[in-house]
Amino acid sequence: MSWIGDVQHFWGEYTLAIALFGFGLVLYTQLFPSWRLLMRTLPRHDRLNMPWQALVTLAGLLARGLEAHSLHTAVRLRIELELLNRPEKKPLKLRYDTDKEYKEAVADWNAAMNKWSDDVGRRLAAIAAKKDENERTIVVENCSALLGNDDIERYLDACDAKSFLSKVTINSGFVAPLHLLTGLLAYYDEEWEPVVDAYGRSLIRLEDPFVYSKARKMQSFIFDCWLLWGPSIPICTCEEWHGEVALQYGYGDENNSLTLRCSSPQMLRTLGEKYGGPHDRLALRARVSGVLKWGPDLGTAGFCHAQVAISTDKRLVLDTTSESDGIRPAGGTSEQVHAQYYSAYLWIAFVMCKLDAETGRVEPHNPKHKWRDLIPFFIHANIADPEAYEFHVNQLARGAVEAARQLLVAEPDLILRFGCAIDETGCGSDTLYVLETPKISDRMRVFAREAARQEDGEALQRLHFGSAELFELGEYSACALPEMVNDYLEDIQEKVEEKELTFRELRITRKSDLDLLRTFYDECFEPEFPDEDERESYEQIEAYLRLKEFGWYDKNNYHVIVMLDENDNPIGGSISDYLNQPNAGVIEYLVIKPEYRQKGCGRRLLEQTERTLHDDADRSEKRPLDWIAAEVDDPFVTKRPLHAIDPFVVARIWQKWNYRVLDFRYVQPALAKDKKAVHTLFLTAKTCPEGKFEKICPMADGDGALTDGGPGGNGETPRAPDVPKRDVEILVQEYLRWAMRIDNPVGHKDFQAMSNSMHAGAVRLIRLDEYLGPKEADLRINEVVGDKDPELGHALEVYKAVFGIGAGGKLVNPFALTSSNGSADRADCRCHLWTIRIAEKAEGEETPRSAADAKREGIAHFWTTPTAGLARYVEFLDWSRKPNPLPELIARIEERMVRDDVRSGEQMMLAGKKLERYGRQQSSTGKPMIRAGQKMIAEGRKKRDRDQAEGRDGAGARGWYLECDAANREHFQNAGFRQVGDECLRPGLPGRRVYLMYKQFGPSRGGRDISDDVHRQTVAEIYKLLAIPQPEAAPAAKGGRP
Repeated sequence: MSWIGDVQHFWGEYTLAIALFGFGLVLYTQLFPSWRLLMRTLPRHDRLNMPWQALVTLAGLLARGLEAHSLHTAVRLRIELELLNRPEKKPLKLRYDTDKEYKEAVADWNAAMNKWSDDVGRRLAAIAAKKDENERTIVVENCSALLGNDDIERYLDACDAKSFLSKVTINSGFVAPLHLLTGLLAYYDEEWEPVVDAYGRSLIRLEDPFVYSKARKMQSFIFDCWLLWGPSIPICTCEEWHGEVALQYGYGDENNSLTLRCSSPQMLRTLGEKYGGPHDRLALRARVSGVLKWGPDLGTAGFCHAQVAISTDKRLVLDTTSESDGIRPAGGTSEQVHAQYYSAYLWIAFVMCKLDAETGRVEPHNPKHKWRDLIPFFIHANIADPEAYEFHVNQLARGAVEAARQLLVAEPDLILRFGCAIDETGCGSDTLYVLETPKISDRMRVFAREAARQEDGEALQRLHFGSAELFELGEYSACALPEMVNDYLEDIQEKVEEKELTFRELRITRKSDLDLLRTFYDECFEPEFPDEDERESYEQIEAYLRLKEFGWYDKNNYHVIVMLDENDNPIGGSISDYLNQPNAGVIEYLVIKPEYRQKGCGRRLLEQTERTLHDDADRSEKRPLDWIAAEVDDPFVTKRPLHAIDPFVVARIWQKWNYRVLDFRYVQPALAKDKKAVHTLFLTAKTCPEGKFEKICPMADGDGALTDGGPGGNGETPRAPDVPKRDVEILVQEYLRWAMRIDNPVGHKDFQAMSNSMHAGAVRLIRLDEYLGPKEADLRINEVVGDKDPELGHALEVYKAVFGIGAGGKLVNPFALTSSNGSADRADCRCHLWTIRIAEKAEGEETPRSAADAKREGIAHFWTTPTAGLARYVEFLDWSRKPNPLPELIARIEERMVRDDVRSGEQMMLAGKKLERYGRQQSSTGKPMIRAGQKMIAEGRKKRDRDQAEGRDGAGARGWYLECDAANREHFQNAGFRQVGDECLRPGLPGRRVYLMYKQFGPSRGGRDISDDVHRQTVAEIYKLLAIPQPEAAPAAKGGRP
């Protein structure tokens, strides 16, 4: 055939060109990226220039690329080996007296380099040969090589994935239940000038009652000195630490430590149990394994609120969450075993207070600038050796009493009130790891009584150690220190925060404002609101600004405020409305770019927005604004977004801004014909000073809890303040009219649904922390982290007691910690087993007992799946206990289920699209995010197809099921559960009949039901998860939906 001849002729004519093209393609796609990575990240050796050194190294790795099935993989493993096992530096000639000595040193160095090179080659060969990528492990003796290593930072910056390819095992180090705060010197890159200047400014504030005094000089110096290298604060069990919690892992000192991310911080407790003996030290020797990651790349959603600084600081994170035995006791030589040395600041902090003559209350001098009142007493101590720890704690307590005595003698009106300590958070909750030794504050009490008998007894009476009442709502607790320190850093960096950030309210008549609106919408607004139903379009916002210019709003108003950095780039903004008839403001959207969070920008943006709304009221009504409402994501029904703050954290931030939840089921009507109504928000409100609601529900001072002195009240029981229902209806009605363009809001179905969900007469304003979960019972929860955890035995004891199984009765472990197919992966399901203690006061005690002393009162065993949660056991030994612990436990379980983040395919696709969109806005630096987003979209699409094939609606878990017997059914019904189907047998307990109950996440206020199809599919899925045969025949699956 002629065409065959033509091809043969063409091939013969262009063979060389084709071969060169193929070789060039291989160079560009395989060799060039690997060479470039080596050149950018490999430390320089001797006098070789970097391009040549990278080329020589690459040539030696070609064979390793075949073993690792990828040249780029071999290159990365080679770089990681060198970064963690650095060779010796070449000797400097100036350090030697003679040329002979220098030449001998160089010869020794060359021999050592050859040995090092051979060792790296052998280790690389062993690692690359591993077929299972999870077995590629680099072992180092301690974490020192990882810290302060600029080459590691440069390597992670050059990689698409900001993590090591290999697993890292660190043989020796100490793990502690502590979180290291960012030090002043680290914050200012070792620059002393801002620190010294801040100290000087603190001494000369004329409004300070201690200006130029000894007390102010000592407080300022001690506080600055304490923060220079960053102290560590204790990890707590309060809501500030709900979510992903990281431990501290270091070698030698707390400032030589990295962040240890683990599946559960409770692993530290099990590590202590393995060592045996009492909990009498703060640091435990451990061997850890995990993957090195770059803290900022994990985002703020990767950590609890108290530790979000990890996402902005340049911190290395060792992620052990995928390792079943990532933290375990360390072995080693006799010297290593006995080298119990890990130093840290031991500290206790007091608050400078005054006595209010009118109320008799002890109050801080500077509640708006809390750091000005905090005096930490501290010493550098060994926290890993019990005897050394005991000695240093006593030394600190005795020295702190003497220092306090001197300050109190010098200032006759000064009161020092205990705030917190490294072993006592001061927030009302227990630390994660409760020591069995006396607390520092208790030791100080003893020494203070001894000192008072000798001299200055009157002065030491003004040294207060607290009482059962929580001091200033925990604002001076250890859990509040990250935010307090952040406020202090903002204050001393006055130029950045006060002078360089500006605000601009947009107007349609300015072309530059239209351009700015487009940039703000694309870069700030749209990425943070991926749900199109919740987000107004750019065209809508522009149209509203145009209507405002034409006078359409009359006495009402509409504002788009953009926050700009020093280069006039938008970093955040807000959209708000002033409503004339209710004399109220409504904040529709308030957004800050992720990289500018935790720097006080959100607070400043809110202040500017509120100030604008107050000005509207003054111009329109010639009187103060009555209140301000704001739409906030309900964290119980809002999936945690990627690269954004956890919705639970967002809600607690609004709590600190004095906003509360209006107690009705809020619905955001559809913003356009092609959009749907949004049911995942609640409406919050904040009453204003001098407004009409000030006397009805004061919000500015105190904890806001009123006493029930009305009809039927006893004057002692706290109740939520009320707002007349008619006022709330007018607020919502006018908001729908002016912000949603609904001409007849009263007749709109969404308004009628909201009105019907309100209590007759008045609507309660509920504190956000109470909405997220009541705290009356003061529960102490431990999570069982494995079959060898001693807490599992305690859980079985409660189980036997609840179900009447005698001491000699045979019991198969009913608490499966994995599903029937052995999977407990985040993508499929998550399982939890909790033991529950209830802290209570013993007779004659002022404060509740710690978790270690509290009795085990119950258990909770539950699963989270993509469609719903399931609790197999929620049991208490005593259901008649007061206060009722069930509401708090339900809130804790629901928060855990939501945080488990088990996503449906549809939700994975939405998250992937947001990640991809955010990456595209970062230009060249966003390529890894784009690829990660595209990968998540592809995986989500596959999972969505599986969801549809199995009958799931793709909306994700919106509630949970629970098995309970007839005796406890009423307790759960009172807590918001509804019965599903008929009574049935409980699997695993022959003869035990149970009811299946259902509850939507969040406070129970009525709401939407799930469909029959989704209900039956969910029940069938749960039964299959538990390996129950013929799930479709189960009574619960046959029964009607709740």
